[in-house]
Parts: sequence; structure tokens; C-alpha cells
Amino acid sequence: VILDSTFASYATIANQMIPGSGYLLDESYSGENYIASVSPIPLLLIHGKADHVIPWQHSEKLYSLAKEPKRLILIPDGEHIDAFSDRHGDVYREQMVDFILSALNPQN
Repeated sequence: VILDSTFASYATIANQMIPGSGYLLDESYSGENYIASVSPIPLLLIHGKADHVIPWQHSEKLYSLAKEPKRLILIPDGEHIDAFSDRHGDVYREQMVDFILSALNPQN
């Protein structure tokens, strides 16, 4: 599973965007409720630290809740969903390919 610039909680992100609005949202499907159940499937969280849409701390929180095997990659000046950008796309793709190859061959 590869998650790019994801958020941990609907309510948390809503409150960050519109203070006080989080209580209106159903948290039943928030990632923080399910991330631990992804294991034993390998998990990659990748996030830009300059993301102004979803703060990178959301990926950090999910990483802390996830079980192994897991990997967190933070791109220092990466922005929201930079995997498809000309600026950081190569870095994101390189990290994703490395993750996929290691997931397919866990002995190496």
C-alpha cells in the first residue's frame, strides 16, 4: 500500500481547515482507525514537508500507528501530491520503486 500526502483523521483535517468543523464529520473511516490492520501488507507513507493542504504530521501519525512492515519518507521541500510534479516526481518515483522492489523481495 502506498499513500501519498494522506491524512490521518477527517475531523482533524477539517478542524485545521475550518476551526470547529470537525465534529460534523463521521470518523468511522478515518485512516487512523484502520492503518494498523494493513499489516502484514507493506506500507509506504510519503509526504512533502512543505505540504500546505495536508500537514506532513498526518503521515507521521499514521506511521506511528501502523505495524511493520512500514516505511515513512518525508521530502523536505515537497508539496502536496508532489509525486506527479516535475520538481520532485523523480525522487518520489525512485522511492516508490525501491519500496515496491523491497516488498516483492523481502529477503534482500
